[in-house]
Amino acid sequence: MEVVAIDLPLSLLPITGRRPADRAVSRAFSARGAPAYTPSAERPGSLSDSLRADFAAHNYPLATKTFPARSQPTGRTSPALIEVYPHASGANYRLPYKVEKRWTYWPDIDSDERIRLLLAEFTFILECLGQHLHGIEIELPVAAQVPTFEALKRYEDAIDSIVCAWSALCYWRGEADAYGDVTGAIWVPRTVA
Repeated sequence: MEVVAIDLPLSLLPITGRRPADRAVSRAFSARGAPAYTPSAERPGSLSDSLRADFAAHNYPLATKTFPARSQPTGRTSPALIEVYPHASGANYRLPYKVEKRWTYWPDIDSDERIRLLLAEFTFILECLGQHLHGIEIELPVAAQVPTFEALKRYEDAIDSIVCAWSALCYWRGEADAYGDVTGAIWVPRTVA
């Protein structure tokens, strides 16, 4: 089976606001500091609809709460497109690793210390992911070699991509839970549910 995991709101209906999937994730993970964001018609906008339609046209239908990973009579499982939410995937509490939010996480420390703390979070997340996935090869820089915060963004994005891959693997193994309804679901690895 092939699974494509995307960190973007997806639905079988046009997205115009908060969805059942967003409410379900927020109920389940708000206490862990990871409520879902509220999407709108502008964000993700038409990108979500066209992406879902394109994947469906190539035999990757959106996996909703009523379309989980199920074996077919041949023993194979159908391809699927799944929505994931990295903040709900893997910690008892939302991890402070987003470069853009560094001021919110640590308002009273200098930039050098913020860089060091972000790199420490990246290291921690990669070590945790390494317990589930083999062959992760991301060489993080040392803090003194980071010229700007923008230079750290690519590492944050790589980590989010690896979390998406891990979530897809959990879905494929039947180890992810759907938060949502028949129009869309956010899939979260069961190890943190």
